[in-house]
Amino acid sequence: MNTTDNKMLSFIWRRSKAQIAIVAAYFIVGIAVFVLRKMPFADQWDIWLEAYITSGIIFMAFFIWYNEKKQEWEMSLPKRLTVHFKYQGKYIMSCYEAYLAGPADIRAWSLQIGAQMAKEQLLFYPSILQKKPKLSENKQYFAYETEFFLTNIPKMKTELQTQYMVWIPGQDGTLSEAFRQGHPEAPLSLEEVRQEIQRTS
Repeated sequence: MNTTDNKMLSFIWRRSKAQIAIVAAYFIVGIAVFVLRKMPFADQWDIWLEAYITSGIIFMAFFIWYNEKKQEWEMSLPKRLTVHFKYQGKYIMSCYEAYLAGPADIRAWSLQIGAQMAKEQLLFYPSILQKKPKLSENKQYFAYETEFFLTNIPKMKTELQTQYMVWIPGQDGTLSEAFRQGHPEAPLSLEEVRQEIQRTS
C-alpha cells in the first residue's frame, strides 16, 4: 500500500469514525444473533432480541439527532483566524485571532490581513498550509490557522526587514501591534504575544 492510499484511509477514518462504529456494531449484533440461534434456548431469543433492537433503534435516533445538533452548534459559534507569513522558514508577520466570517473566506481574508500589515500586496508561493480547525479551550469560538510562504520580505514596512511583527485585533475594532527583533523559526504563542504587547505598550 503506497503513501497516497495510507493518507486516503487515514482521512476516511478521521471523518467517518461514527459511521464505522455503527457498521461494526451491526456486524457484531449480526454475529451474536447467528450464534444465539444455535443455542438450546433459541426458542426464547426473539423476545429479548426484539427489545434489544428497539432500544438500539432509539439509541441510533438519539445519536443522529445529537450529532446534527452538535454540528449546528459548532457552525453557529464565532470563528477566529490566525494567519502567519513566513520567508525562508522564518516568521515575518503573524495576526492572531482575527474575525472570520466563514471557512470559505480564509484565503482571501488572510491575504487582505497580510496586505494591511505589510502595507503592500504580498508575493507568495502557491503552497499554503491550513491546519485543522479546533474548538477554543473556553469553547467560545472555532480557531482556524493558516500559513503563507512569501517569495520576499515586504519592503514598504521597513521594520519587517529585521523584526517580527504581530497583531491582535480587539473585539471593539481596536488593534494591538508589537515587534520583536529578529525572525523566529516558530511563531509566538498567543500568551507570548499578549505579554509582548503589554511590554511594548
